[in-house]
Amino acid sequence: MKAILIDDEENARQALKSLLELYFPEVSVLAQCEDVPSGVRAINSFKPNLVFLDIDMPGYSGLRLIEFFNADQLDFQIVFITAYNQYAVQAFEMSALDYILKPVGKDDLGRAISKAKKLMESESMVERMAALKVNLTNDAPKRIAVPSASGYNFVAVDQLMRLQSDGPYTHLVQTNGEKMMASRTLKEFDDMLQTNRPHKCFLLPEQKWHNLWRLPMTNL
Repeated sequence: MKAILIDDEENARQALKSLLELYFPEVSVLAQCEDVPSGVRAINSFKPNLVFLDIDMPGYSGLRLIEFFNADQLDFQIVFITAYNQYAVQAFEMSALDYILKPVGKDDLGRAISKAKKLMESESMVERMAALKVNLTNDAPKRIAVPSASGYNFVAVDQLMRLQSDGPYTHLVQTNGEKMMASRTLKEFDDMLQTNRPHKCFLLPEQKWHNLWRLPMTNL
């Protein structure tokens, strides 16, 4: 697996590279970059499978990386490196984008690499990045990535009426009557959405976002 590291802090890049070399030799670091523009050049040159991307960098936020690529060029997976708090982490989880909280640890790194391998042949990053930007915005409807056999469906949280458990799967009913089944447990949705759970087999979504998403996002 070919990887590129993009982080404005040299010590952080070196620490991540050392962890990869020590515990994950199947990941080969082809380049280290200090900002988004140099990262874009490295991606175009080396064609990595995996990009470890810091968010809070001078000049361009890491969230803007995909703006430099056409949709058909986004054939790599992104793992965000973030120091944001738990509510921003919810936004990553809702958008089906992986992340590692700073300081980077071995276990979290292993989880991110495993997830990246599973998603390597799936759809591009475009929809997931769009969902993330929505989920990090105070005044926009929140969107959740619902995993299915063919990839992800993106549904507005305010359009969800009921979620029902079916073992390792969950049935979702939208306000327009449309139904879908997700390959995710009800507990995972409960943790993600912070819903009203009147019964162990059901969730009733509530709008609780107005105090949770007030995060300073610069250079978006």
